[in-house]
Amino acid sequence: MAASMNVLVSFFVVMTLSVYEVDCTLQELGPDQVLRAIEDSCVFVLLSRENEVLWNNFLKLSVAFPSGDTIDAGTVSAMDFKDGLKCSNTLNEVSGKNSGVSIGYHEGEFSWNRDEPLIWMNRDEIRRDDYSPPIAFFSRRPRDRKCLLKTPQRKPMAEIYDSGDDVKSMVDFLNSRCGTFQTVKGQLSSVGRYRESILRNLFHVSEISNITMGSVLQDPNGVGTCTRGRNHRSYSFKANTKDKLGSPIGMPDEKYVHEFPRRQVNNLKNAEIGECERISRPLSKEEFFYNFLSRSKPFVLVGAVRQWRAYTKWTKAFLQDKYGDKEVHIKLAPNGIFEGVEDISLWEDHGTFQIPSEVYDQLPFPDLVVVRPGTGNLKFSEFLKTMDDTEQSETCYVNRTRVSAYLEYSSVKTYFKELEDDLEEFEMASAYLQLKHLNIWLSDGNTLGKLHFDPYDNLLCQIRGKKQLTLFEPHQNRQLYEAHIQEALLGFNNFSKTFRRKTLLDSTSMVMAPVDIQNPDFKRFPEFANAKPLNCTIDEGDALFMPAFWWHEVQSYPNETEGRNLAINYWYEPFLQKDFPCQECPLDVNPEYRHLLRRFA
Repeated sequence: MAASMNVLVSFFVVMTLSVYEVDCTLQELGPDQVLRAIEDSCVFVLLSRENEVLWNNFLKLSVAFPSGDTIDAGTVSAMDFKDGLKCSNTLNEVSGKNSGVSIGYHEGEFSWNRDEPLIWMNRDEIRRDDYSPPIAFFSRRPRDRKCLLKTPQRKPMAEIYDSGDDVKSMVDFLNSRCGTFQTVKGQLSSVGRYRESILRNLFHVSEISNITMGSVLQDPNGVGTCTRGRNHRSYSFKANTKDKLGSPIGMPDEKYVHEFPRRQVNNLKNAEIGECERISRPLSKEEFFYNFLSRSKPFVLVGAVRQWRAYTKWTKAFLQDKYGDKEVHIKLAPNGIFEGVEDISLWEDHGTFQIPSEVYDQLPFPDLVVVRPGTGNLKFSEFLKTMDDTEQSETCYVNRTRVSAYLEYSSVKTYFKELEDDLEEFEMASAYLQLKHLNIWLSDGNTLGKLHFDPYDNLLCQIRGKKQLTLFEPHQNRQLYEAHIQEALLGFNNFSKTFRRKTLLDSTSMVMAPVDIQNPDFKRFPEFANAKPLNCTIDEGDALFMPAFWWHEVQSYPNETEGRNLAINYWYEPFLQKDFPCQECPLDVNPEYRHLLRRFA
């Protein structure tokens, strides 16, 4: 490396009358090298060579965190000394594989340039003004996959290291801050080996089924007809022209005619699609962790919700009496289809609305938009009335649009705080996972949530009605074409009860699939033909554990006597996480749960 200097040190260690010479190298890390290194790793820099103990310990750190191949346990023999010292050449140019931490030193004052000194994030903790920290720690700079607009990169702040001068303390600090699992000798720790075993044993649908979407949808017929009932419909959804006041009216405009087919995957070959494991007994915490949570494996707990007070108490009359006057925020969509993906040319703003070219050029599907539902605020009693129109739910609408109202992922703590007492969080989950959101889902039961994933571990608990979920694993995201997709917002006129495709947005969705699983375009999305579906249907009283990042499409059905679908769900900080949107990014153990690795290793 032209811009760096290597320092060669010889150690002479005496053991049983034998002398072993061990060569160690430590790379110089100047400001430019640090800026490059933090794109892929943490950086640990010794800022002074005056302390001989620190210098020698940094040499040993270069063994614990080699820039080349990690030392195999089998190679540490004759040079495996009692203090763990085994030095080797650790420069990136020599070996190529990075351990996740760059170790080095810097001569002289460290500053980004003449007018931009190094800033310490925890400098206020140091009371002496004349104190010069001997070690600087820089966190790895995470890649921002969520924003497509490039923003100027600020110079990183350094953290003062003060956790102990011995090698073991330094290794422990770096492991905890950098997500690494190294030992002082440069080997993978027992916790790291356990993490690797988890990642090798993740659940795949192919373990129980080899049925692909290409084979499931081999019958090209059955789309484009309207049949009575809930399972198979095709609708016309017409955008609206304007009256003299500029308000949308119900006159059709042929330019904006678009069909919303409802084609249920398991209505075609239900018996052949893989099924979620169904368990009719309580699970121990350990069984949940080993067999499901750590494997990212969905399963259904049959009848697990039936003992909740909410299961018998939350009648329509009870909710009406207790919360009828409370204002709620609802989502509105045509024909029960929520957040589908459609052609951008159907929208009135197409051709005039422009998103930044920098964003547009990065969209793999610039001709598609994710349709965000319309919104509204109304009293809870008025919302309940929308579910009483059973004729609207059962009639085949060919020439007009059915308005669907949905109280979806609404916070129980915000809107219905007292109802928390009627729920019983599952101990198998609460023992390990951090609860982020507790939501209620209420509709007339004739809704379809299009294919997407959520970055949370999910326990979905069905109180009324049924949900038919079609899942796809998060390991083959190229098959689901994970990507940024531009968003659009439906307009809704409460007077005429009509929707309008008017507002294109300059934001993007990162969790929706562009593929319509009920009527896929295999020519455009050929990889989807290889995707293996998993049917996870939950009936009243059932609970579904759905790990984070599993793709799912949700068809809801109403309770036959009450004409509604009611569920609550717990969203947890995921045990396994991934960067998104990113088709090639794998699942990995969330650093928030590192303590569980230590516990079970």
